[in-house]
Amino acid sequence: MKIDEVKTFLNSEFPIAIYDDQSDTDKFTVGFLVATTDQYALINSISTRGYEDGFYLTLVEDIYRIDMRSQYLTKIMLLWQNLRQEKTLAFTSKDNLVTDLLKYAQKESLMVSLFLFNEETTGITVWLKELKESSITLELVDDYGRPDGISIIDSSNIARIYCDSGHERNMKYLFDTGGVTTE
Repeated sequence: MKIDEVKTFLNSEFPIAIYDDQSDTDKFTVGFLVATTDQYALINSISTRGYEDGFYLTLVEDIYRIDMRSQYLTKIMLLWQNLRQEKTLAFTSKDNLVTDLLKYAQKESLMVSLFLFNEETTGITVWLKELKESSITLELVDDYGRPDGISIIDSSNIARIYCDSGHERNMKYLFDTGGVTTE
């Protein structure tokens, strides 16, 4: 999709559904489009139950469909309003959305899930240790909320980021409580 088409949904008071995974055309993300650049779109996500669900960053070039004002989105908006949820407006700069989102996560001590090379199978859940101009040092977290080493990645390989969604909130809880063990 072209960036100008995506930008028409910026700061809308009604959520949209973004489709960006051509390998799973039933998968989409619901939320409010809060920022765009020529390369990325940033959505303040809403869960299927109407709760604020962190941020989702995706490549604009991967967006192939945007839904608005469907029955499903109307239901989500009704739940959102009934639960008295509010948008998280955390971004003042929109120069580099990857850096902005990662700095926000680091400042707020939030976990993120990074997807590299535009493939869902390369996702890693992490704490951010250090942000440099082109590289990021990460503290890896395993599927049970335990530390799993350090990794350094090239930030230009990031295709998607989930920040403070339900998955990362669950992993943070596990991490904060020592992770899952059988002892």
